[in-house]
Amino acid sequence: MSTSLFEIIIPILVLAILIPAYLRLRLKLLKTYDSKYSGKITIHQKYNGERVMAFNSFAQGLSIYDKGINQSYWYKIAEEVARASQDKAHPKLLMLGLGAVTTSHLVAKLNPKIAQTIVEIDPMVVDACQKYFELDKLPNYSLELGDVFEVVKKNKKDWQNTFDAIVVDIYSGEKPFIVESTNEADFINTIYSFLKKDGMITFNRPAHNPEIRARGEKVLAYLEKHFYHTRLFDIKDPRGYRNYVLVAKNRIKK
Repeated sequence: MSTSLFEIIIPILVLAILIPAYLRLRLKLLKTYDSKYSGKITIHQKYNGERVMAFNSFAQGLSIYDKGINQSYWYKIAEEVARASQDKAHPKLLMLGLGAVTTSHLVAKLNPKIAQTIVEIDPMVVDACQKYFELDKLPNYSLELGDVFEVVKKNKKDWQNTFDAIVVDIYSGEKPFIVESTNEADFINTIYSFLKKDGMITFNRPAHNPEIRARGEKVLAYLEKHFYHTRLFDIKDPRGYRNYVLVAKNRIKK
């Protein structure tokens, strides 16, 4: 009799554990795009309503309403931007890469006065952000659609000493998913000149393996030559994302 009861209880306990776990992991596919820039873009919705944008299964951004967003690297970037802009009358941010509007929404939430200039190459990303991530509700922004390197080149003179903060958050659909040329000195030096003297630049870099972390640390070493204050934040999101947030403030005059 006891054996039979044991055989009944164990499966019930297993199901009691597995069913909530399944519900937490369950994703509903909302939309798929096939992009020449970003690969396969998927928009999923989790059990709790949180939406996720991914390029070839690599997460690019989230909706911001789940309370766990405060533990993310997106929030850390927004927090640093808001801090760097808090005493400015008309703060300006150059956002290189739209993602799922995650950082931009968080920036606006922390300081809606910040005027955001956003550069994004992929019209499918923009479409996804309009339909699934409330881009049109973002206040005080302008969007420039185009290749970031061409946009930067075109605005090289007009953007000199213009921005209080710049965020470099440009990802692709191919491994290692980061656009590697944004790590190079020529690119960094160009956007460096767009900052005001006391401005801040932030790089979002993946940190999911030792090789990719080493690349981020190399960027930090370069930034240390051009800024008075630099810092690396190693953000380990409970969702499983690990990223380096590199922050450099107060540029050194060349």
